[in-house]
Amino acid sequence: MRRSRFPVTCCLLAATLAAIAPSATRGQSQYDPYRTVEGEADVVTGDMLTVAGSEVRLYGIDAPELGQICHARSGQPYDCGAMARNFLQQALAGRTLNCTLYADVLDGSQVGRCSAGDADIGLFLVGNGWAFAARGLSNRYDRAEARAQARGAGVWSGRTVRPWIWRQQQQDDG
Repeated sequence: MRRSRFPVTCCLLAATLAAIAPSATRGQSQYDPYRTVEGEADVVTGDMLTVAGSEVRLYGIDAPELGQICHARSGQPYDCGAMARNFLQQALAGRTLNCTLYADVLDGSQVGRCSAGDADIGLFLVGNGWAFAARGLSNRYDRAEARAQARGAGVWSGRTVRPWIWRQQQQDDG
């Protein structure tokens, strides 16, 4: 008669879970794929921050690049990358951020989602028209972008080029 391995497998699984569970309830454990950093942010660009020594690229968004030229409603050119960075600097001044880091990037930075209290920083930037939803990565911010565009907020008040298109044009010209 053939014996089932179910009881043995079940007991091994239960023992493994029992060993992991206590450390997981104390906060982050070695089994947690994400880690968090907390602190005040130094704003590098409209979509990159330094928080507690970690360079964090905000997940799911793409802000205009420093030096990227947009045009105001009047037609006047301006550096929309610098405007996005300045907008973020003013909004985050003195605030503590909590960032969940999802992945490492080849340039040494990390991709993550940051919040100040309950406010998602990516949503804040896209909703105010100073960043674009990165549709290839996430659809989390698509509605916020559509609302910002409809209101003419931020870069949507005039003419703009999405940052990934602008970068490609710079590469093609260069």
